[in-house]
Amino acid sequence: MKLLPFILMLALVGCGSRESRDKQTAQQIRQWVPQWTSLQTTRQIMEQHQFTCSIMSYYSVAQMTNSPDKDDRELDSVWTRFHDQKGQPETVTNVTHLECKSADCDIIFMLANDKMIGFRFSGPGL
Repeated sequence: MKLLPFILMLALVGCGSRESRDKQTAQQIRQWVPQWTSLQTTRQIMEQHQFTCSIMSYYSVAQMTNSPDKDDRELDSVWTRFHDQKGQPETVTNVTHLECKSADCDIIFMLANDKMIGFRFSGPGL
């Protein structure tokens, strides 16, 4: 019975460190590639950090709807509600996913009109 509090403490420490690692990884990615960075620059930066990158571009919402990696929330927010870095509405002409992989981490950047607007990652981190 005395072992139970110890096990619970280890579980909480383990969860906390994963959350901390995720925050550190996200912060590092933001430092390397700030929001609004161009596709070419984003790819160049990630390849300098030993990632292998591939590009998937969409030029209409219909193309993206048929994509196996589509996300309905992404379709709604990017194609119909996109605002530039000054907060002004902007017509979207293309959406690009830049997938960058390393041994430890996979990152997918989302770009609208050649500008990085967000990312998601998986793996143990950087």
